[in-house]
Amino acid sequence: MTEHANIDVVVIGVNAAATLRDCLESVQHSHWPQDALRLFYVDGGSVDESCDIALECGAELLHLEHGIAPTPGRGRNVGWQAGKAPYVQFLDSDTLLDPEWLATGMSLLQAEHSCAAVFGNRREQNPSASVYNWIADLEWNPPAGKVAAFGGDVLVRREALAKVGGYDEILVAGEDPDCSLRIGERGWSIEHVDVPMTMHDIGMTKLSQWARRAFRTGYGYAAVTHRHFRSQESFWKYECGRILARGGAALCAVLCFLLGLFSAPWLWGTAVAGFVLLYPRIFSIRKFMAQKQITRPKARTYAWHCTMVVVPQIFGMFRYMWGILTGQPLQNAVKKLATAGQRLGLFVVLALLVTLSACNPIRPEIVPDEHSVGEFKTDEGAIKSRFATEEAIAAFSQEVPNTYLMGPGDSLELKVWQRPELSDRNIRVAPDGTISVMRIGMVQVKGRSIQDVTREISKRLSKFYERPEVRLSVSRYANNKAFVLGRVTNPGLITFEGEGTLLEALALCGGLPLLRKEAFLSKCAIIRGRDRIVWVDLGDLLEGNMALNAKIMNNDVIYIPESEDKVAYVMGYVRSPGAIRLKSRITVLDAIMHSGGPAQGADMSRCYLVRNKGGKPLIRRISLRDVVEKGDFSRNYIVEDNDVIYIGSSAMTDFNYVMRSIIPMMDVLDLGTNVLERFGVMPHLREDWWGCLDCDQQDLKTDDDDD
Repeated sequence: MTEHANIDVVVIGVNAAATLRDCLESVQHSHWPQDALRLFYVDGGSVDESCDIALECGAELLHLEHGIAPTPGRGRNVGWQAGKAPYVQFLDSDTLLDPEWLATGMSLLQAEHSCAAVFGNRREQNPSASVYNWIADLEWNPPAGKVAAFGGDVLVRREALAKVGGYDEILVAGEDPDCSLRIGERGWSIEHVDVPMTMHDIGMTKLSQWARRAFRTGYGYAAVTHRHFRSQESFWKYECGRILARGGAALCAVLCFLLGLFSAPWLWGTAVAGFVLLYPRIFSIRKFMAQKQITRPKARTYAWHCTMVVVPQIFGMFRYMWGILTGQPLQNAVKKLATAGQRLGLFVVLALLVTLSACNPIRPEIVPDEHSVGEFKTDEGAIKSRFATEEAIAAFSQEVPNTYLMGPGDSLELKVWQRPELSDRNIRVAPDGTISVMRIGMVQVKGRSIQDVTREISKRLSKFYERPEVRLSVSRYANNKAFVLGRVTNPGLITFEGEGTLLEALALCGGLPLLRKEAFLSKCAIIRGRDRIVWVDLGDLLEGNMALNAKIMNNDVIYIPESEDKVAYVMGYVRSPGAIRLKSRITVLDAIMHSGGPAQGADMSRCYLVRNKGGKPLIRRISLRDVVEKGDFSRNYIVEDNDVIYIGSSAMTDFNYVMRSIIPMMDVLDLGTNVLERFGVMPHLREDWWGCLDCDQQDLKTDDDDD
């Protein structure tokens, strides 16, 4: 390994024009040789000048796939996979790289081959700008030495990233610890070095920003703990328990207080829950002073932070649990509107569009292919065409002889009136097709009927006896058999006494089995000879159409196949979207009802049936409103294998979705804090809540409450 190994530096960001130039220039001013560095900037969908700045600074510009919500893990994966260097330095776009860091980190990685990642100290550029900046600066760095996880700024071996598949691309928080734990499970170690690595600009000045960050922190706690709960590392399990206990206490305190307005005993619950919530503020000030090396006023401020931060954190954990239950994880917005004026303007425009045009403002209309009409059927022609017709089955049955033809293995009974010496109750047909009868010798019976052989025996006995009365019958049939295979109760060989039919064959095998609820039997094959096969509509036969009850010939094979895995997909605004198994004669309306019916917010006039024919999508629009209001079933098409049924949403549903997306709850907090700032109230409230950050030289008086 050379002294100055190649390093890929991956910077991720979105709308980072304010900080990106300084970040990229800090990498270029690093003391590591520039010819050994390759600088990437991965943009998550910026609408500002971030991409232009990256190109001006000489970075290689990479973009995330358009239309997919950006996540830190997705951006980092795109960056490190684009390079080839054996080491990768990850940075956020709001950080400044220390000039000496790469040399320090590389010396440790090159000395310890079992170390997969190393990181130094991250400090805030302006910790005194706000109490929120100061709290972030206080919490960034763990103790030096071997640790379980790294953060967003880290120097990693490419080999370790490749072995674990990189970062999780779904998580919007907790992706760094998740990747760290997966690396640790492979036997690698992670080191934290007590040297400067990056300066960070969190830029947090509002209560709503602090709450949003805590919300995502709780989401990350829950995600990482859930994914690695069974691992030996107890990473973040205590933190999750703490949030659930004290965050739950906050919710219980509110509930008990409201109930206490109607019943005084509930106020005791408020007191107990409040005590659990306020535990850090009451009992942890001395501990924070020792651990964080801070003064009592700052420890008091930090205690208030630890007390209240569990409230948004527990909602973040609830959001992760909700995502697990519904399959809708938290996502970052692809684009974020910059100002409240833009939000208000878009609100007005969308409201006018939806109100005046009553159309879907987001999803384009699908235009049906009018040439595809013949590919969609509403009758049973498509189903019937796969089975033999009643006429074909009648012709197939006529091939079966009307009388039984004897053969080897049959057991016969011969009776001659008043000639017991000639009678024989058990005559077995020999393999060559003959039987032995006293006085007349061998008689060939193979391929002959009972009546024909009886006449021959009578004629030959008449040489010895006057008008002998001969009766010949079959006591055991061996040449009227069939083989029944597939989904029957007792598959195997069956024999008929006389003419055999398909239903009789199924009955002799014990009938059709009781199948799983999702299984079904729809067809049956009768195989005759080497090249004859007839498919029978078993469902129609079992419903009473006896014209399909085909006659069975000797050595026919009857096969009832397993239920086929033919499925259709119902998507969009239905109660239970997903795949459904196709049974006989399932129509579009049947498929929708199998999926629970249209959901609230569905547009009954916007249902689409999509079918692929020869690589070309064929689309038909179906109005369920016409079916319900007019009884028009002309477009209630038969569903075929791999069809897709999609029900769109109403314009008002899309409108509500957009409103929920562009007016998040935190903006209400923003508005409130901005009003308080404007009237000069917020500084006084902040001092009451958090204490004074510039009180290092104050006289530190000890009160009993503070202890």
